[in-house]
Amino acid sequence: MYVCKKCNQEVEKPKASIQGKYCPAGHRLRGDAVVHSFWESFARTVATTFVISFIVILAVTQNSDTALFIAQRRQHGDTHTVAELTHSVLVSVLVPVLIIVFLNSWRAFHEGNKWKKRGGAVQKLIPRARGRGFGHLAAAAGLLALFFVPGLW
Repeated sequence: MYVCKKCNQEVEKPKASIQGKYCPAGHRLRGDAVVHSFWESFARTVATTFVISFIVILAVTQNSDTALFIAQRRQHGDTHTVAELTHSVLVSVLVPVLIIVFLNSWRAFHEGNKWKKRGGAVQKLIPRARGRGFGHLAAAAGLLALFFVPGLW
């Protein structure tokens, strides 16, 4: 079932077209207008956020340019070890990724709170928004756990 956020109505059978689905009033129904349970949206958000964030962190830290940067720092008399330089690069990548994840979590909670105040059919979307918010927080906690547990990387 869909909920049109603009009309504040439930839409059982949306109009389908090439560009997507629409409510009877003609408003486009995006993927976030589908009613899901808390746990379904939580699990989906944790999995996608964790995997995407982990791939971004690995892509940047394992990039050949990053290895070249570390090698150049070592050649020019930098006294830090390769592990320390790799750690600093990881921290410089992890912090922006965590900031983006926390901002997405805040946005999901804000959206759910806004729908709670508005009332009507959009209140059926609140569990999905809260699931997304807590899913982002759980993924961020998982990334921090991976970072702080020595020996995993």
